[in-house]
Amino acid sequence: MQIDTRQESDKLYFLLDKNRNAVKIGVSWNPYTRLKFLQAGNSVDLDFLKVIPGTVQMEKEWHTKYAHLRISGEWFHTAPELLKAIREL
Repeated sequence: MQIDTRQESDKLYFLLDKNRNAVKIGVSWNPYTRLKFLQAGNSVDLDFLKVIPGTVQMEKEWHTKYAHLRISGEWFHTAPELLKAIREL
């Protein structure tokens, strides 16, 4: 029996899009590769606010808690309450 250990090594990441004043809340096994993919072929200026060990469930919890700030998909407005919560991680 093969055990999927990928979730244990996933990272919850928070990316700041400086051009749109938006935060992406996502989960990835390799967020740094994900960042390169998001920046490929365009002039998006993205920086990590925070990267922590996490799971898809944690990502869903953040998406639910801050649904009122959702712009689209995994992108959220850079409201003070969201930025404060990220800083406090």
